[in-house]
Amino acid sequence: MGRQVLGVVVGILVGGVVIALVEALGHMIFPTAAIEDISQFANVMSRLPLGAKAFVILAWGTGIFVGGLTSLKISGGQRQGPPWPAWAVAAVLFGGAVWTMFQFPHPTWMIVASIMVTLLGAWGAGRLMQTRS
Repeated sequence: MGRQVLGVVVGILVGGVVIALVEALGHMIFPTAAIEDISQFANVMSRLPLGAKAFVILAWGTGIFVGGLTSLKISGGQRQGPPWPAWAVAAVLFGGAVWTMFQFPHPTWMIVASIMVTLLGAWGAGRLMQTRS
């Protein structure tokens, strides 16, 4: 059980770093004006190009997948039962996405896509570890 908890904690950290890195890459490709006040973000969000918004979804999905893989690798993968460490990582990282969505409005398609990439990322991590066991 200790390895599984450690796997979840490390998976959350790794997933968070991956999300930050992919989002930073998106900001380099689709630069935006500096935002001084968080209340300005709603206005900026409505004017962001589709590619910038898609990079956010890509970041969330990639972070959840890599974080889930990390958690399963550390915890021993599928050999010890269902891939709950990957789902725990997905739940925490998705919680961060939900928090962000409550801070400023996101288009409906981004909300739906965030749910989809969360489910696919955790499932994909578990599936990949299952085929490697």
